[in-house]
Amino acid sequence: MAQTLIDFLFCQIHEHQCFHADPHPGNFLVTKNNELVVLDFGCVKRIPKDFYTNYFLLSKKEVRNDKSKFIDVLKNLDILRDGDSEVEYKLFYETALNAVELISYPTQFDSFYYGDKAYNQKLQTQGEAIFNNKEFRKPNSIRGSKHAIYLHRAFFGVFSILHRLDATVKMDNSFMEKLKFQ
Repeated sequence: MAQTLIDFLFCQIHEHQCFHADPHPGNFLVTKNNELVVLDFGCVKRIPKDFYTNYFLLSKKEVRNDKSKFIDVLKNLDILRDGDSEVEYKLFYETALNAVELISYPTQFDSFYYGDKAYNQKLQTQGEAIFNNKEFRKPNSIRGSKHAIYLHRAFFGVFSILHRLDATVKMDNSFMEKLKFQ
């Protein structure tokens, strides 16, 4: 069932750029035949092509490991801005880099064990650190796209379910081959 869930998420996002943005245990059923049933399509989101490309370029090592490319993509996503102070630049750059490395970590493998308590703890700790950082509540700190909020909600929802299932799943990373930095 875990494999079906991650495949469902990746297919929606990478093939259709339209996804169920409220994945939690109450929105899924499993039939007697072990089929996944998805409920409550009240929060379905479409991903614009330019946002999709920039967002998932961050998953590519060649972009993450090239500071200039990484900064360009962060600017395209309105996470970094030309007028940022040194403090703002450092805050948003480091937060984005840490978040991207953590969220995209499973895509670096052919299969990934979501039951890993250390990985789950890092996700929780990072989320809490961002939530509790008062710098993110300042008016100039409202950054990025609303599309990212819904993608993060979908990823963390599915990751949480997979963690509870103590699941190892195959990762289909073929979407990265289609992404080109421009």
